[in-house]
Amino acid sequence: MAMRTIRTDAIVRTSKPRQSKKAIDDLVSFDEAAWCCVCEFGYKHTLLVDTIIKQIKQHHKLLNWIHISQELQKQDETTQEPEAKQRQNWLPKGLVKTLCDALARTSQFSKMSGRFYTSAIERVEEIFKSWFTSHRKLIQRIGGKRRWLAVVESDAALAETSNFSQQEIEQRAAQILAELEAKDELTDASGDRPPFDFLFKQFDATEEVLSRRAIIHLLKNGGKPQAEVKEPRKSKSKSKSKSKSKPAQPLTLTERLEAMRVGIERLEKQLLEQLPRARNLFPKQAFEHHLEAVIAMPNSDATELERYYFLYFSLLLYLSDSNEYIQLEQHLLAALVLQWSKLGDLHYYLDLIDSFMLYAASEQQYLQFGFYLLQTIKLEAERVEATFFAWHESITPKLHDFLREPKALPYPMSFGYDGVRSWWMNQKGKIFFKLNGWGDLLFEVRCHRRQLSLIKTFLKDWQTKNDSERKAQSSKKDQFTGSFMLLRSIELIWKPIKASEQKDAQLCSQCKIFQQYGEKGFWHECTLTIHWTFNAEALTRQGLEKIRQRKLEPQLKQLQAKQATLEQKQDLLNKLEQAAPEASKSQDQLKRLGNLKKQIQQLQEELAKPRPKLDCLKAAKPFERPDRPLYEGVPNIFVGVLLDLDKHLVVTVVDAMRRKRLTLRSAPKVSPEGHRLLQKYFRQRREHSKQRQTDQQVQRHNYQTESDLGQQVARLFAKGVVELAQAHKASTIVIPVTDGWRERLYSQLIARAKLKCEGNKQAMDRYTKEHGKQLHQWDYNRLSQAIIDCAATHGIEVVRQKTVFETDVFQQAANLTITAYDSLNSAQM
Repeated sequence: MAMRTIRTDAIVRTSKPRQSKKAIDDLVSFDEAAWCCVCEFGYKHTLLVDTIIKQIKQHHKLLNWIHISQELQKQDETTQEPEAKQRQNWLPKGLVKTLCDALARTSQFSKMSGRFYTSAIERVEEIFKSWFTSHRKLIQRIGGKRRWLAVVESDAALAETSNFSQQEIEQRAAQILAELEAKDELTDASGDRPPFDFLFKQFDATEEVLSRRAIIHLLKNGGKPQAEVKEPRKSKSKSKSKSKSKPAQPLTLTERLEAMRVGIERLEKQLLEQLPRARNLFPKQAFEHHLEAVIAMPNSDATELERYYFLYFSLLLYLSDSNEYIQLEQHLLAALVLQWSKLGDLHYYLDLIDSFMLYAASEQQYLQFGFYLLQTIKLEAERVEATFFAWHESITPKLHDFLREPKALPYPMSFGYDGVRSWWMNQKGKIFFKLNGWGDLLFEVRCHRRQLSLIKTFLKDWQTKNDSERKAQSSKKDQFTGSFMLLRSIELIWKPIKASEQKDAQLCSQCKIFQQYGEKGFWHECTLTIHWTFNAEALTRQGLEKIRQRKLEPQLKQLQAKQATLEQKQDLLNKLEQAAPEASKSQDQLKRLGNLKKQIQQLQEELAKPRPKLDCLKAAKPFERPDRPLYEGVPNIFVGVLLDLDKHLVVTVVDAMRRKRLTLRSAPKVSPEGHRLLQKYFRQRREHSKQRQTDQQVQRHNYQTESDLGQQVARLFAKGVVELAQAHKASTIVIPVTDGWRERLYSQLIARAKLKCEGNKQAMDRYTKEHGKQLHQWDYNRLSQAIIDCAATHGIEVVRQKTVFETDVFQQAANLTITAYDSLNSAQM
């Protein structure tokens, strides 16, 4: 389905009772009571989501779920069945709903709308699904190590049941490698990776003991049939000077197995530490509460002066760090003030620190005076400097994890297309809607002019469906179905706003949740945004018919298969009943007839159950849409899009069946306007980077952006790519898989630097530093998503395909399309 999303702003207020819908005025810019209610809903929803996440993280079977899901996904990599896509959520089916239902029965989360629970379940599943995808490499690494350990450990049991010699095992191992080479299964993109994946598959496929032991032998020796000859370990009585010149002895098998177990434990611990973190809607309070335990002093015997210097050096380190942890700096300053009061008669140190603080806070800063103060303080503290750095090194890992602050905004709340209770438009053309479970809260949509037509279509679809449902109460037949509605779902999202735009208005006195917090919270620092997800195919009458056929075809196939099974069982039942009279049948025959009748009855019920929905879908009238012929491209014409380090964008139109390149385009030719804005975008990025460095040196915090110029550039290039595809009647656009794309481009940059600089390390570093900045100035994922969105609007299919590096970027784009064409054809066969 061609799903797309648009973003609009919204304001909210409480609607007045008995107020005419057409007479509703524009909403005021800020309704205190309504905003308080929305923030309270967001707080409760976030608290529910965080509680479910916490319970999942503490579950004792969490690692087992991860390992099982990783094995299933590895099996489903080449599977195109719907069940394989449904298994992308690695949590057990129904787990999140069970936890949510249990929490809904508690006093804390009871009396909430059912939409809150449904949204929380969807949000938690989406969070963990996204986490699993982002940590797939680490999970696969752990799974590979566990697999290797399990297979190698099974060698001891196989050795007890067999008596093969080492020579026989090595010969069989060489034969297995030769068989795999003959099948071309040892070819790998990296060129030096041992064939472990193929050996594991061969191990599972065979039951022969000799073959299994030979495969284990290959796994233990890195894919080599001959075992390395290990020299005997040297005695410890030899001198250290001689032992240093000798290479390290290889580990024994027992030591390797134990090292593997330790490595798996460390990786699993690292994985669990990176689980999704709960959101903190009150970060300042939590920061002050938990920081004391993180930066505790080394011991209670430290003198007050040493404790003071520990705090002071910490402050200096974090003030000089590029990551500006303002809250940590403020905490350290507060601790310094507290420590000053305990220093007693150390007026000299107090004077130094007071002078430095006054100097740092002054508008006119004299570098020589500041340098003198720092040098004097450092000289006075030299005797505790070494102790400080040892202590600071011990707390650094804790601080890095602690300072990774979670988001301080509520989670988005999801609603289906049926979650909108009512729509209407006032006399001024403003559009309003209400949500199920949100009482009398009234939302006004504030959008761009180009988005207004879509919002009006949402409104018109709802009005048409609502009028049809009212008439259906008397005729008992609804002429329209929600499957044809343009809007599919909406999300309420809290968006942060600039500090200069934040409101100082207090929440209403009726809000009991936030009154206990004296500080500012997310309700002062954000505004409400709505993400509307719609099906682009539903914009035309032909697209609605395509949706109808897509929904009908799989269900009709299932019904036809069940109907054929039913007819077979009925024929079998008739034959069994006619074979002999009822009185002469045995107990087994009667039992078989009874089971067969139950199966027939069950099939008849399964056939009758979906019939009403299918009949409704067949007879449903389409919503009013314009006519637009569906795009039909030539099946063998593909467009390959490549993201390049120098040219940024390379497009090749290919006749994939004939292996012929038709058209070559670089970024300036794909979209001249987009290329011009791209150069402007890079120029602004460089200027902002230089300005940011200057601001950091003077402790000035200015966040400068390019005003969504990058998004505009991505849309222009996407439009150019789609227009090129339409001009050549291409059926498919192929884009590269962007996972690890930046790392691959960086590898290409290093390879290019080695060739150009001829091994000169300093020249290579300069070249890499100069040209490597381009890697961080362009969002390849954003460009790929823009191409997908634009192509979906025009009915062109987009597929992702892995690419192999070529010196000719146009040929690399052509190879990308040919590979995608071959894989699609092989999947259809």
